[in-house]
Amino acid sequence: MEKVNIIFEKKFPQMTMEEYDAIVDQNSKVAVPLPRPDCEAICRKIIEESVRIVIPGRTEVRENFIAQAKELADYYAINTTVMEYEDRLTASFSVDSNDSYSELRKIIQLSDDLSFCFNNDTMKLLLTFYTHATYFEGRRITPEAMR
Repeated sequence: MEKVNIIFEKKFPQMTMEEYDAIVDQNSKVAVPLPRPDCEAICRKIIEESVRIVIPGRTEVRENFIAQAKELADYYAINTTVMEYEDRLTASFSVDSNDSYSELRKIIQLSDDLSFCFNNDTMKLLLTFYTHATYFEGRRITPEAMR
């Protein structure tokens, strides 16, 4: 068996569900119930009142992002979906979590956001590339990385 040295490790305390439920029960006895917000109305307001501004230089890189996704799909023979929204592109890859995918670093470097989830031995990797900055009530909402 290969010898492994831990170079860095940091763990945070984790609450059990019983501990969490006890805190919720205790707080719910003294808390004053707040009216529930109308989530649909809030989302509609954000969508309707948001302003999108083209990010300079991103139009040229957009085509490279799409080309990289297509190239990686063929190179690794992995399920890939590229989607376009008003303010961004996303590339979704379903990869076997036991393999090495070093070539993905090319598209990761172009990306503004990265998220992933696991389903058994499959990892779904979602990369986001913003073409527009989105502002709501004078505040920049997305992309985060470019603030």
